[in-house]
Parts: sequence; structure tokens; C-alpha cells
Amino acid sequence: MKILHGTHEVHAHQALVVELQQATAQGHDLERIQAKQCSQANLELLLGEQSLFLKRKLLIIEELHSLPRSANKQALIEYLQAHQDDTIILWERKDLTASELKKFPRAQIVHFPMSSTLFTWLDCLGDKQVRQQALSHLAQAIKHDGAGFCFAMLARQTRLLLLAKDGGPVAGPPFVQAKLHKQAKRFLLNELLLLHQHLLEFDQQNKTSSTALTLEQQLDLFTLSL
Repeated sequence: MKILHGTHEVHAHQALVVELQQATAQGHDLERIQAKQCSQANLELLLGEQSLFLKRKLLIIEELHSLPRSANKQALIEYLQAHQDDTIILWERKDLTASELKKFPRAQIVHFPMSSTLFTWLDCLGDKQVRQQALSHLAQAIKHDGAGFCFAMLARQTRLLLLAKDGGPVAGPPFVQAKLHKQAKRFLLNELLLLHQHLLEFDQQNKTSSTALTLEQQLDLFTLSL
């Protein structure tokens, strides 16, 4: 068993693609299922086929630990605990906790976290007194996380700030909600709407190669303008 987890979805997804390519090259059949559509009976059938017919099969289970607490989730985890030596990948788009990982002591763990500088850069947006520091944080975030992922996270942060500014519900723990509401106060609603529009325009320009600016340059300009 191998566990690929982390909030850096790009790196985690790239790692999964590599695993799938390697397994295919080695002659494995691939069986990819979403945990929300899975039951213990499904696992018993799939892993039973693997043992009974000596099939070279790689089973990929996605987002098991993102399921809400339930008897089915607990049954899946307990069943997989007994099959850690089988050819299985658990893929998670979030950071698993130590207690979650502890349940699979024989699994190979690969973690794909987002850099702390990416969050620091996002938290700086709108604070005109720390623009230069924000540029430095952005440069480090691009180096670790990639410009494309930074752009995606900027778009996400803008959407969250719009929700906070508009008084709508913001997902996340209370301290994250409080931080977003505090940051949203740095902006006028029209400023956030304009930023969102500019991000959509730049995204379209990048997809159609109709801009002379690199994505890194665009992110620099966004950071300086906020």
C-alpha cells in the first residue's frame, strides 16, 4: 500500500499519474474508485479477484479520509488495515493527520504539502505596507509550488474574500473564517469584483497565449496592485 496525500493537488495528482503510468508499464490492470461510491463488499470483490485469479491489479481509492464519519467509512478503513501488503494506492487531496496515518504503519507515505510562504503571500494581499515582503513570499511560493498553482490559489482566495465581504458563509474552521473577514476589510467590494474579473481575463489570455506577460509577471503585478 502507498498513501499519496497533501493539499498541493497539482503535485499529488502528478505523483498519481506517474504511479499509474508505471503500473501500466508493468502490466497491471488499473481499478480506480471514489471512496464515496465504495463499500466493503466492493473492496472484498476487487481484492478477492486479485488473490483468486493472481491478477496484477493496482487498486486506487480516492479521498477515503474525506468521507464524513460513518459506519461504512470505518469498515473501509478497518478492511484496508488488514490489506496493507496488497497493491493499493490511497489518494487524498488533503493533509492526513498523524493519527490517520498511524492506522497504516506498513504503508509507504508520500506527502505533498503547500508551502507556508504561499499562505503568507495570500495573507499579505491588501496590506499596502508589506507589498515588498509579499513579492518575496510570492517568489518563494512560485519556486516551491509553481506559478500555476499560485494563480489558482489567488483565484480561490479572491472568491473567499468576496464571500466574506458579502457576508456569506465561508467554509473552514473559525480561525480561518475570522482571518478572511479581517482581510476582506482591506478591500472595497468593487475592488474584489474587479480583481476577480481581471483574474478571469488573465486566465483566458494565458489559455489562448494572447498575452506577452508570463504568469510570474502577472502575479507580480497583481501583488503590487493590491
